[in-house]
Amino acid sequence: MYKVVLVEDEPHIRRGLSMFIPWEEIDCVVVGQAENAFRGAELIQQFSPDIAVVDIMMPGKSGIDMIRELRDAGVRMEFILLSGYSDFEYARSAISLGVVDYLLKPIDEEQLMTVLRTAIARIEKRRSIEQLERTAERSEASPDGDAIMRLMRQESLHTKDAIIAQTLQIIDEELDTGLKIGTVAERLNISESYLSKLFASQLGSSFKDVLTAARMKRAVKLLRETDLRVYEIATQVGYRDVRYFSNVFRSVFGVNPSDFRNQ
Repeated sequence: MYKVVLVEDEPHIRRGLSMFIPWEEIDCVVVGQAENAFRGAELIQQFSPDIAVVDIMMPGKSGIDMIRELRDAGVRMEFILLSGYSDFEYARSAISLGVVDYLLKPIDEEQLMTVLRTAIARIEKRRSIEQLERTAERSEASPDGDAIMRLMRQESLHTKDAIIAQTLQIIDEELDTGLKIGTVAERLNISESYLSKLFASQLGSSFKDVLTAARMKRAVKLLRETDLRVYEIATQVGYRDVRYFSNVFRSVFGVNPSDFRNQ
């Protein structure tokens, strides 16, 4: 289980995060809650959590100051910032501290779950690298090059799998937006060309083809199970031009959306 600490001065937000986020779905458990940065730092030192969800503006000390002090003390963990509109630019400046992401209040559950999955992927990548380093150190006296190479290949595969899984998750949750491979790559802290190559090597398809397939699958579901009009369905699956949506649908299924529904 991944241990999580919540640091938030507003009781209703702290309670909502604790009670209504399905932590168990992503193998997480909340081990502590703090109403300010001073208590938050104490809990982090006490429980050594993997992730902390931290509000920026709190009485006495900001969440950013707390994170900076913990980083200076050598604490290695993942931080997710919560930000109000008034301190949004302040949150953006916190990227230099290596936080996973910052979320605007009120907190959207799906968005938080996506960021938590990103944090978990970063944790697993760090653990794999640390394991690789320990193996290499143990092998210095009597090097086993094959064993190290096998571990390196394993680490590479795990990292690629995590990137693909995160990208597919983003596609599934945000296919109604103008999703682009470049914006996804930027969120995952990798280059667009690398993500494109991963899709070709791991899935045998391009990002655009996978996105289109997901949109068409959602469109078919909506055509079958709802009375939404075609232009409404087009919007819900990420197309602002209903004519273009119909052309793409016809190229995939051989009929336009209305005829598909009537069949």
